[in-house]
Amino acid sequence: MSSILFTLLFVPFFTLDIIKNMFLMGFNNVMIYLLLFFVFLDFSSGDNVTCISGCECDTKDEVINCHNLKLTSLTLPKDSIPNFTVLRATNNDLQYLPSEDLLRSKFPQLQGVDVEGNPNFDCQSLRYYRHLTIFSDCDESGVIVPKDIETPTSDDDNECGLRCTISAKAKALSDYAKYYWEKLLEKLRRFDRENKTWNEMKDLFNNLHNAVKEIF
Repeated sequence: MSSILFTLLFVPFFTLDIIKNMFLMGFNNVMIYLLLFFVFLDFSSGDNVTCISGCECDTKDEVINCHNLKLTSLTLPKDSIPNFTVLRATNNDLQYLPSEDLLRSKFPQLQGVDVEGNPNFDCQSLRYYRHLTIFSDCDESGVIVPKDIETPTSDDDNECGLRCTISAKAKALSDYAKYYWEKLLEKLRRFDRENKTWNEMKDLFNNLHNAVKEIF
């Protein structure tokens, strides 16, 4: 009962005191606080969730973005997280990926992993990934051949304002999602048309091609 009386008597005065102090700080400061508040709301109610420590996990584009974070390993979540199809781990220092079974158990809809730009990656480990599509700098002989390709990124926003930075990061993820699917389609195009694998995947290729055209 006493706690209820305290709430009724003192909380209104506490709230009014906060509002008074905000106006005493000046209109510009109030606007800054309001802007930060709305930015917080945008992030907390948006499409970003926690999935891999340090990475941006965007449910809209279904991309786990771990680009250019100087990672030497991937710390996977304890629980399974659905609806992510692409893991982007480009431009890090990864030598290995978690096992295919572990990746698929944590991300059931995962279809591909991009590890381009990891100069010490173990190319021999790729043979153990039979269901996931892995994009790397490894050539057919198992040797790292760096590609002179700039993948879409949100790093070039040092002189960008807050609103611009948020917009740029969202666009970078969308650009990368498009870039990834284009790479996947190109890889499918390279299959031998007489190969049994190609014949089995032809319908998938056509569906993906049409989906990319509709989205982008």
